[in-house]
Amino acid sequence: MSVDVGVEKRGRIRVEVSGDINIGAPIAQRLVDIELMKKVGQMVMAGEPMLLVDGERIYWKVPFVAVPPDDDPNTYPIGVHALVDAIAGTYTLTQSDKEAIRHSARPILYRLHPGLEDEVKQVHGANA
Repeated sequence: MSVDVGVEKRGRIRVEVSGDINIGAPIAQRLVDIELMKKVGQMVMAGEPMLLVDGERIYWKVPFVAVPPDDDPNTYPIGVHALVDAIAGTYTLTQSDKEAIRHSARPILYRLHPGLEDEVKQVHGANA
């Protein structure tokens, strides 16, 4: 694994962590997708998980991405992510997660889906 060591040169480092990972990347991604579908909707989905070690805890860091229109094959990162416990397999979408998703995703989704902003305002009022 190559890492940036904060100077003009690159170095190599080997990190070894042992532990039982009970939840793989695809399952972590599905857990987040299910929560997003239930609590946010179809316009945001879970991206590609990345394994993260924080002290003695092992997590899957799952980014949220905006879903483009059908004719656009790309996904658009919205700068928010979930941490799924790789041992216990637990994850809960908190109210602050939902607000961060809405705040980050809306400008992207409004650009990708012309007319969506007007629809949201009609349904939720001018402050939506």
